[in-house]
Amino acid sequence: MTKISRNTDFRTWIIQRVARWISTLSIVFILLIFINTAIAGDQWREAPLSILIKYVFGPIYFAALAGWAIAWQREETGGVLLAIAGPAATIMSLLHNEPGHYWVTLIAGVPFLVSGILFIICWRRIRKMNVTRL
Repeated sequence: MTKISRNTDFRTWIIQRVARWISTLSIVFILLIFINTAIAGDQWREAPLSILIKYVFGPIYFAALAGWAIAWQREETGGVLLAIAGPAATIMSLLHNEPGHYWVTLIAGVPFLVSGILFIICWRRIRKMNVTRL
């Protein structure tokens, strides 16, 4: 974890906190969707593309979860994982969802992309300041 005080660099502190909140809320939301899907027994369409997407969504969101966990200690590595998982989830959501459900596509990946970019920005600002790590 990087020690950033409000007095040292307030903007970096805000960027770090916003990235953490966005990624945490996104992970909680996606986990609630997965729990609901598992309990309700969501029926997947039997098309080959849908079966592929069924087995690809899990690893993508697992990468987002790993990026979220890593970003609390190493902003660069976690931010890159989140920034990769965001567009991947968006593309898979576009392929899976029916046309016109663009809000679902936005929820699927954009928050991960935004938090990943914010973590990378935070890492660059910390690197410029040469702040010591705990």
